[in-house]
Amino acid sequence: MIKRIELVNFMAHAQTVIEPADGLTVLVGPNNCGKSAAVAALQALCENPRGDYMVRHGEKECRVTVETREGDVLTWKRIKDTVSYTINGEEIHRLRGAVPENLHAKLRLGPVESADRSQSFDVHFGEQKSPLFLLNESGAKAATFFASSGDTVLLIQMQRLHKQQETESRQQEKRLTKEIEGLETELAELTPLDELQQRVKGLGKEYSALMREAQEIEEISERCTEIAAQGDRVAESQSRSQALATLPGIPQVQDISLLAALVKDLGHATRNIGLCKEETAALGALSRPPDLADAEALSATVKLLARLHRGLREAEAVHAHVADLPLPPVLAETDKLQRLVHDLESAKRKCRRSSEAYTQAEEAFIRGKEEVQAWASENRFCPTCGARLDAEQVLSLASHIHGNHEHE
Repeated sequence: MIKRIELVNFMAHAQTVIEPADGLTVLVGPNNCGKSAAVAALQALCENPRGDYMVRHGEKECRVTVETREGDVLTWKRIKDTVSYTINGEEIHRLRGAVPENLHAKLRLGPVESADRSQSFDVHFGEQKSPLFLLNESGAKAATFFASSGDTVLLIQMQRLHKQQETESRQQEKRLTKEIEGLETELAELTPLDELQQRVKGLGKEYSALMREAQEIEEISERCTEIAAQGDRVAESQSRSQALATLPGIPQVQDISLLAALVKDLGHATRNIGLCKEETAALGALSRPPDLADAEALSATVKLLARLHRGLREAEAVHAHVADLPLPPVLAETDKLQRLVHDLESAKRKCRRSSEAYTQAEEAFIRGKEEVQAWASENRFCPTCGARLDAEQVLSLASHIHGNHEHE
């Protein structure tokens, strides 16, 4: 049984593929659309007729390919006056108007011979506008055909097969009719789906709106958490402010620097006079001291004693000034103040690190500037255009002209 027919440049067909249905296949169309050409293509494959009338106008070759359900692929090809066949990949040439021996065995569209092989009958093809099979033939020829028992059995089998296919087609038609009725009933039951679809779209929009609101709620929650944290920091700052508010103010100290300097000078002068008197009295009865060979160590000791005396006098003066001052108040709680001092020290360290980083960056910038100046000094001319370079223009990113074009 034929499974597929392909026509290439055959009469009116540039390229046409026909896949016959199971049972009866009918080609329907207007006049001159190529219905008869499809039948003529099968005849050309089976009979290999003479002439090149089947080659499409303007083309050099035509081809007819038939695939059977048994897996055979048969091709008839005409190039000008040369005809060749290809059967299952095997090419056959030099046929001289004949057909390959195994063609009809695979295609099963050959003529039927009578029992005595005196006549042959074409039972597969009927020419257009010709009488039905055997109706225009003599009675003797018709009798000869029907006398061939094998052919008669084949025709009866074909008739039975046709009736069987007709019955199956009617049964299939009834079954499909019932299926159509069932599908129409199901479609009627599914009519509310349009309304459900609209509701689903509405629910989708509501879901999108709810998702947006949920996102907004999450953002608001994060903001509330930040506000609560800010409130805690504000409360802590207020507690610190209240703790510091209880401390007494710094007392106002008058400017006594001049008086202190005068008192200090008077004290030094008085002590020096007393020392001089004591030294004079002590040294009056003494004989002249011997000459010292090396007095550097003694001089250093004297200078040290003098510095110690001055430090002692300064300490006594400070003690005299602060003796009348009240004692500093006792702090009830210093944890918050200590945290504040710790934060200030941390901020100072960060500031110091930032300052060091800025200093390093500035030093790197100065080194880069010096390197650019050195390069500009060594390369007086542009390596691209040969124009003279100016170190100050390079450092200030001024424009530099290459030939007739300006580059930044």
